[in-house]
Order: sequence, then C-alpha cells, then structure tokens
Amino acid sequence: VETPRSIRLSWQVPNEPLITEYRINRNGTAITSNSPVQNALDADIKIDRQICYEIRYQNECGNIAPPARK
Repeated sequence: VETPRSIRLSWQVPNEPLITEYRINRNGTAITSNSPVQNALDADIKIDRQICYEIRYQNECGNIAPPARK
C-alpha cells in the first residue's frame, strides 16, 4: 500500500534473457529481492534524507549484473 512515506520504483527490462530476480538496495542496504517483476514498493523511506537506489538483476546462470543507479 502506498503512503506518503513510500515510493514506487520501476525500471526498464534490460536486454538480457532469462532474468530470474532483481535485487534492490537503498543506500547500500538490501531492501528486497524480487522475482522477475519490473517494479517494487519501498514502504519505509525517511523523507528528510537523500536516497540512492541500486537495482541489479540475476540471470538463470547465477550471474549478477552491475548496479543501475537512480
């Protein structure tokens, strides 16, 4: 459920076959590992702080991509 202290993240699918999950970090700390869904809800943000997200994907072979930052 979205609240004033939440943010919805979404991203484009990379040109990579067989993605098995996305890993999302907030300010260097893991907040979730998703199945191959291209969105997530961060429901516990601090509104008075700068936030940096990193999104990585893992493919079927277990390879983890470098982070995409926003």
